[in-house]
Amino acid sequence: MELKAVATDVDRTLTDDNLLMDLDAIRTIRLLEAARIPVILSSGRDATALAALAPYLGTSGTVVAEDGAVVGRFGPSHYHTRVLARPERVREALAALREEFGPDIQVVPVPSRVASVVLTRALDPGPVTHFLREKGLPAQLIDSGLSYELADVDVNKGTGLVEAAASLGIRPEQVAAVGDSPNDIDMFAAAGWSAAVGSASDEVKGAATFVASAPHGQGFCEAVRAVILRFRPELAGLPWPAPEPGEAA
Repeated sequence: MELKAVATDVDRTLTDDNLLMDLDAIRTIRLLEAARIPVILSSGRDATALAALAPYLGTSGTVVAEDGAVVGRFGPSHYHTRVLARPERVREALAALREEFGPDIQVVPVPSRVASVVLTRALDPGPVTHFLREKGLPAQLIDSGLSYELADVDVNKGTGLVEAAASLGIRPEQVAAVGDSPNDIDMFAAAGWSAAVGSASDEVKGAATFVASAPHGQGFCEAVRAVILRFRPELAGLPWPAPEPGEAA
């Protein structure tokens, strides 16, 4: 594998369960960018949120937002987004769900979302997913770990990664992906190498090339050290953050 970029989930991959950002993860991102390995932020969050976060983390501004529904590139002199999803599919599915399940379908208002809808975690995802499939509706229910998202059935973090890689002039198999949730599995499949942080579920770990021993942000740092050592050993001598006590090196 020729490592050209790293794609990472944000919530509970770069952060802890309370969504506090791991400072070593930020240092690792900045070292990657300094080594000309761009970091792609891939999240269920909307593009506006990721565009605001990117410069504080130190990334060069490529994002996969709304679980692959939107891809963007942001910088001091440019702000470009491309919507990969068909929002009318989500609207059709939402109307059908409201008719079938009534008050159980509660939308969380997020005005900056453009191609998907956030639903509260109060609903039972099983019957909703079954209904969408039974009726042949062109939408899917995605569990981001923080919320449920109603999205176009033909987009995911994997399709988003393909588009993001193309915008950087590289192939998806030249990207290493790191994540923790089921919605990261499609991204793993599209990438050339993948890692689950130690706090990921067994399902996610089973889909990854590498499983970190450390959770959350420390797991991200561990994964980056592993992929650098394997594919870019000439960069192994950079001051990558050391493992915290108790983490396997």
